[in-house]
Amino acid sequence: MENKTKNPKPYPAMRALDVIPVRHRGQNLFYLKDMDGLTQNPVVLTKEQFFIAACLDGKSGPQEIQTAFSRQFGRRVLTVKEIDDVVRLLDGNFLLLSPNFEERLRRVRAEYGRLKRRPTVFAGLSYKARHEALEAELDGYFKKPGPGKNETDGRKELLGLVAPHIDFPRGGWAYAWAYREILSRAMADLYVVFGVAHAGPPVPLVLGTKDYETPFGPVAVDDDLAESLARAAGTDLTEHEFFHRREHSIEFQAVWLAYAAKKLKKEARILPILCSSFTEEDGTLRRVEKTLDHLAKLLKNYPGRICLLAGADFAHIGPRFGDAEPVAELLPWMKTEDAKSIDRLLEKNAPGFFVSVMAEGGKRKVCGSGCLYAFTWLLKRLHPEAQGKLLKYGHAPDPAGGEVSFASMAFTEG
Repeated sequence: MENKTKNPKPYPAMRALDVIPVRHRGQNLFYLKDMDGLTQNPVVLTKEQFFIAACLDGKSGPQEIQTAFSRQFGRRVLTVKEIDDVVRLLDGNFLLLSPNFEERLRRVRAEYGRLKRRPTVFAGLSYKARHEALEAELDGYFKKPGPGKNETDGRKELLGLVAPHIDFPRGGWAYAWAYREILSRAMADLYVVFGVAHAGPPVPLVLGTKDYETPFGPVAVDDDLAESLARAAGTDLTEHEFFHRREHSIEFQAVWLAYAAKKLKKEARILPILCSSFTEEDGTLRRVEKTLDHLAKLLKNYPGRICLLAGADFAHIGPRFGDAEPVAELLPWMKTEDAKSIDRLLEKNAPGFFVSVMAEGGKRKVCGSGCLYAFTWLLKRLHPEAQGKLLKYGHAPDPAGGEVSFASMAFTEG
């Protein structure tokens, strides 16, 4: 009888990860960043290991990967053990779509679900962890190129604010330009905070219900409003609340709001909403606008002053973000195109803004496009007379070889 061997099972597929090229001791390496934070260990691969990882599509087994490897690297023979070693490394760190990952995700989701407050994630990493040191740090960002100590004209009510979500060491001065607008006035009774869901949840909007911890103390969520919105929207906006767990775009705003509240001897209250991508073609844009319509109706009856707030960055250019051209070559173009998008925002023209960021196939990679669309759409719905002003525009280098742009903008009563 002929001995027939079955084809080996395909390996599990790689999860969607942020891949950051790094250079260490003359060697090109690849750092795999898990946006969900399921692994506590840094996973760094060599060029050959990364090629193996890139072949893990859920369909390929050892033979297919060996064949692809030979085509890429020539005559060198890739052993099954080498493939298995990479697979074990990735699966051990929950980076594959495997039962191991699913169990880890289930456990972490359950742990987060039991928490009453969202813990700080970036305290001690992106900003000081102790409140005295953090207050001094944020105070320092008001120095040049920050706005200085002079207050802005606070006679007109602040209706909307756009601030960056880049890390403080690179963009703290731009946050200071934005939050000076709050510090020059009384705190609003509610800040509707739109952030960017970088980890890409399967829904366009994710409502947060947990108070945000900060070194200055917790920033409370308006529970009644959150419940009313979820009920009015007719869908579970909190089904994927887990995506708030490690997202920095709203955490950074919560820190600055808590700082402003401390300075003004008031409390900060928020309604935090993460925005993922959405398009007209797949119907998600209509879902977003329907939810925002429900929110607008609730806010019109809200017993207090409201300020909309978007924590968003603009362009991401350079080799770090997949561009073939060097940063210096792209900078003039980036500034010109960013200016067009900012003009659309100042006009409260959400569709026009979306068209501007999608120009040239979305080459600028504006990660805050959904967040800024939702902010602008709701602002126009609530305050068609609002007057917008660009406070400051800037950009900063990415350590891995790129550039990120951002802006601070204020919208006041007309």
